[in-house]
Amino acid sequence: MYRNKTDLTSIEGIEVDAGSLWKLENDILVLVDEDQYVTHLLTEDFVKE
Repeated sequence: MYRNKTDLTSIEGIEVDAGSLWKLENDILVLVDEDQYVTHLLTEDFVKE
C-alpha cells in the first residue's frame, strides 16, 4: 500500500488529494476507491506504508 505525498492528477485526469491510499497492481498504482477506477505511475510522489 502507498500514499501520495502531494496532490496529483491521475492518468485519467482526475485530481487526487495528498494522503490518499493506493495499491500496486501490475506495476501501476490503483486508488483504493469503490466509486471510480483511478491509476498513477509509481513515482517519488508516493511513500510505502
